[in-house]
Amino acid sequence: MKSPIRLALCWCGVFVVGVVSAAGCKERSYDLHIGPALINPDCSNYTNPTTLVVNGQLPGPVLEATQGDVLRVTVYNAFARGTRGDPEIEALDGGNTAVMTVHFHGIRQRHTNENDGVPYVTQNPIEPGGQYVYEFLADTAGTYFYHAHVGLQEATVIGPIIIHDKKPLDVKNAKNDKNAKKDAVATQDQAIGGCPHYDDERVLMLSEWYHTPRRDMERYVLGTTFTGLQFPSSILINGQTVLDTTNVAPHCPGFHVVRVVPGKTYRLRVIGATLFMTLGFSIADHQMTVIEADGTYVKPYDVDYLEVAPGQRYSVLVTMDQDASKTYAIGTEWMWTDAGIVAANGWAQLVYDNHADDHMDAKKQEKQDKAVVVSPSTLDAKPKLPSTDILYWSWPQLAPVAVSKQDRKVLAQKTPDHTITMEVGATTLADLPAGNFRYTLNGNVFMDPGQTLLLQMLRGSRANATSTAATHLESTGYAPALGTYPLKYMDVVDIVIQNARDTDEPCRAHPFHTHGHSHFWISHGVGTYNPKTDSQVRNIPHPILKDTTVMYPDPAPDAADDDLACGWIKLRILADNPGYWAFHCHITPHMYMGMMAVLEEATDRLPAYLKESIKCH
Repeated sequence: MKSPIRLALCWCGVFVVGVVSAAGCKERSYDLHIGPALINPDCSNYTNPTTLVVNGQLPGPVLEATQGDVLRVTVYNAFARGTRGDPEIEALDGGNTAVMTVHFHGIRQRHTNENDGVPYVTQNPIEPGGQYVYEFLADTAGTYFYHAHVGLQEATVIGPIIIHDKKPLDVKNAKNDKNAKKDAVATQDQAIGGCPHYDDERVLMLSEWYHTPRRDMERYVLGTTFTGLQFPSSILINGQTVLDTTNVAPHCPGFHVVRVVPGKTYRLRVIGATLFMTLGFSIADHQMTVIEADGTYVKPYDVDYLEVAPGQRYSVLVTMDQDASKTYAIGTEWMWTDAGIVAANGWAQLVYDNHADDHMDAKKQEKQDKAVVVSPSTLDAKPKLPSTDILYWSWPQLAPVAVSKQDRKVLAQKTPDHTITMEVGATTLADLPAGNFRYTLNGNVFMDPGQTLLLQMLRGSRANATSTAATHLESTGYAPALGTYPLKYMDVVDIVIQNARDTDEPCRAHPFHTHGHSHFWISHGVGTYNPKTDSQVRNIPHPILKDTTVMYPDPAPDAADDDLACGWIKLRILADNPGYWAFHCHITPHMYMGMMAVLEEATDRLPAYLKESIKCH
């Protein structure tokens, strides 16, 4: 394969970042055209000509690779050149939402920080009529996805990424074996633990559909009439559901149908691509065995339902061992809402079919099915979904199949080299009309920098973050002069996130996502974090390397009415990936409203690091 030049688009032309020397890597190339389309995924007759989709479909096409491949993804902004953003949104400090970027969620982007897809942090966004080539190594097998990272485009600009194992290992019998897979892959850059045996797989992407134009939603969350996030009109499974089965629009695609062969075991890859909602997910009469979370293999663990927060992914094994003459409901529900558990209309059907795997892939076969418009909720057997929210779900019972030698050292270190603390809060912006509302981390509302941070550093116009890290930090780890949280190379870093609420508001859940890193969730607690008593707490029995962790609402049981603390979590990373990395709540409106920060990591090493070769596996 030729060694293509990595590019970062600039306002005045092209800025050369470096050259990817990837001789010997297999390259997988994809084109993603993002543009408006008329779609009606919930058969309601609601369509909007400004809805953005990828290649004319929702969800977008699957990007597939084998561990060790290089993915080369060309993204096209299909708006006509000269298309302008909404001036009202820009006046509300919401930026130009006619430009685009794509983030490859869960991909660490080692040596390719410029391809992380965060506007004005790692790249200048793609202008209308423009394009950008993202190239990166598929270094860790697992389930991932891509999504837009500008405004609320992510509601419909989404698609799966599947990185297959290069050398599958059978860990099917590892559930009760304490010594299972000691000989598993030794480095974090390779698949941890390997892939258990299964006959075939299916991808199930969970997303939301709003009967409100995207730009109206963006104006609402940034404007003076904001009173809380809007609930979705529908929950979609692979881009389908039926809002009202008594009033179905013509040409309705119906509920999604998953066809499977009796007796086979399937790996279901469940992707949480929702904008706002955490969802419960379950299949009637079928046991699910969790084997992967966010790209890390876990020892097989049986669950009745998954808790799928925005940004989270799972693989579960399901054996098709029930009565093949019946149809089985796949159901969802809203979780962690202010009203508790709420029934959702995200339904699909599981259908046994002896020819489900014959001659064509399952997606093509399902497109040939007659539309199913009778709700699976009417079937006799119901999915086992909980009736109440359960703190911490099944996380205490999950354990990784294997942990690399380096990660064992990271976890064994009692005291981190550096600690960052962030407290969730809210404020208003003085430059905007009264009544505007913004989320904060440590009182800071994140807004797009005036110039892209990575390009500032490469041009030599940015202050040295390494010296700033040593001398000009607040106690939280924040550097006001930089607007970031500087990190030193190879430091073990703990990130403490303090949950909090506003007066007269309930405590809420926030799923936090790390770019450039997977993290270990190592502890949590009720109420307020106290560094004197909580710094050495380790109450996660088997930390799992993942990239999205829910900070649950967990106030002290005896909290007074004026106690606004809602619990805390602590995440641990190793600062081994120089770059500018976003860290944010993955409820996208929360991020858009300011609940985001940037980790400025070892940037003194970054120019040379970006020029290093991608190492094929």
